[in-house]
Amino acid sequence: MCEFPHMTGMEIFIRITPLAVIMYAGIGIPCAASDLENGMVPRAPFVLLIPALIASYAGSAFIGSLFGAGAGISAFWAVRKLTRNGLGLADVWMAGATGALGGAGFCAEATLAAIAFTAPRAFFLLRTKSRAEIPFLPSLLAGAFFSLFLDLISGK
Repeated sequence: MCEFPHMTGMEIFIRITPLAVIMYAGIGIPCAASDLENGMVPRAPFVLLIPALIASYAGSAFIGSLFGAGAGISAFWAVRKLTRNGLGLADVWMAGATGALGGAGFCAEATLAAIAFTAPRAFFLLRTKSRAEIPFLPSLLAGAFFSLFLDLISGK
């Protein structure tokens, strides 16, 4: 991931470890599949995933991961309350896991990518006046992997 050598204290982005990506994918992919299939996601895996991701880092990356998890949960919790539960609790927890994976900046990148992935379907549903729900967790997972891919090819 992207590290800023001049930064002191908390890092906005943290160097993501392969172990963290494996843990994130191992929990995130089955949860995203469950969300797509039946609109329900068990929250228990996230209760284990977020501390495991944070613990997989050391030093300032640990602080960045902790801050990223808190930032992701706080931002998505606020959106959940402002939209009268438009986001599910699993979306909130997944945002925390995304922040724990790569820090607050990475969580913001992944969220923007997820919005870009979700927007076409949302516009289509608005045009057809459909009341169908759009699962956001799969888009957030895809956004995180898209951000990882972009960071990988850009050499960050």
